[in-house]
Amino acid sequence: LRRCIAIEDATVAPEAARLAGDLSYQAQDYREAITFYNIVLTRFTSSPQFDACVVGLFWSYYSADQYTELARSFDQFKDKLSTDSRLVAWYLAGSAAQNQGNHARALGILRGALESARGTDYEEKILYKIANSEFEVGDYDRMARTVQTFLTRHADSTWTPDVEFLLAAAERRQGNPAKAAALLTAIVNREGGEHAYADRALFERAKLYELTGQREPAVRDYERLVARQFGDVPGHMVRLIDLYFQLEQYEKVNAIADQLLGGDAAYEAELPTITPAIEQEVLYRKALSRIHMKLPASALQTLDELLKKHPQNKYLAEAHYYRGLLRMSQEMPDEAVADFRAAAAVTDARALPEPLKVNALRLSAVHLRRQDDAAQAAATLAALEKLVGLGRLQVDEQLWMARHLLVTGDAKAALRYVQPIITQRDAHAGRVRAEALRTQYPGCGDDF
Repeated sequence: LRRCIAIEDATVAPEAARLAGDLSYQAQDYREAITFYNIVLTRFTSSPQFDACVVGLFWSYYSADQYTELARSFDQFKDKLSTDSRLVAWYLAGSAAQNQGNHARALGILRGALESARGTDYEEKILYKIANSEFEVGDYDRMARTVQTFLTRHADSTWTPDVEFLLAAAERRQGNPAKAAALLTAIVNREGGEHAYADRALFERAKLYELTGQREPAVRDYERLVARQFGDVPGHMVRLIDLYFQLEQYEKVNAIADQLLGGDAAYEAELPTITPAIEQEVLYRKALSRIHMKLPASALQTLDELLKKHPQNKYLAEAHYYRGLLRMSQEMPDEAVADFRAAAAVTDARALPEPLKVNALRLSAVHLRRQDDAAQAAATLAALEKLVGLGRLQVDEQLWMARHLLVTGDAKAALRYVQPIITQRDAHAGRVRAEALRTQYPGCGDDF
């Protein structure tokens, strides 16, 4: 064929170039196919092979995901094609625009081809693609009409499952979870053979149930997905861990965590290696569930593993916080304070929620005061005050800070801590008021 092309004979070369392009396309050598088709399109434009080479060029660009080149060629050749070749060209150009996310252009092209597609094999494909782009641009009323036309003319089409799934997606996007769930359920429970989108519908329904707070149905769907080994199985198992945690079924949380972490010898299903992100989440949830199960030693061991394997994990602050609580309960106060400080020091998106940070600082300050580490205790209480304000410090914290400042010779600063106590005469016991007054006036006796 190359030798025939080289002759440059208009009666031979164009057909040889088209055949060479077709052979290259069949071999999935799209670059070579494009080269051969362009021989006709640039050097033999009046050849009877012209239309076939335009269509072949479009198919090659489309199959090679070269959608920009296809769009450029469509604009160049669309007015030069015969009626018989236009339908395929319009279909490919519209599909390419859709694949690029240019749905306005896709709709303009595909709607222009719809009338000529009537009664052909392309009609059902074009109707589906039009409905899909109408979905993407949010034109749901028009999409519904397009779908109705499709189902009226092509109810038995191989594209029908795609259309049914698209309808469910449209209801969900419009904020109609009940309608979306009903459509997804019809797909999942289809009689007379499994629906092509059965597993995807099950997954979407699980997410929908979870979104609307229907935890038990969501659990059942995710369990079916795991049993069917569909899609991201470790991801589904993580969702089960989270749902079971919300349902306070901590034994099941632990069981699934052990399966994911490889600690369940009886679990026979093969799982892909879990990602570091999934391992972090599983270890964290496992630790919290064991806290709820009153297994502090095991929970502490799990948090140790999390922080050792992933020292910068996404749960960094909370992992340190809960390990601090566990260490405190295990009579390891120094180590606990180190964890509380590490938790409070996290300031990025992983930072502790304010109530937990307040508790971490407060517990640290209590221990440091008991250890007579005045400087660190004062620094910790100062950090607590910065977080919540002077008015939310506890009375004993205010008095301790005042006494500490008097010892260090800063009576003016001490007064700032006792003044709120003095002015709220009815809010505190007499001994506390007396302590406050004695702090304000160190020369006073115990008569107050």
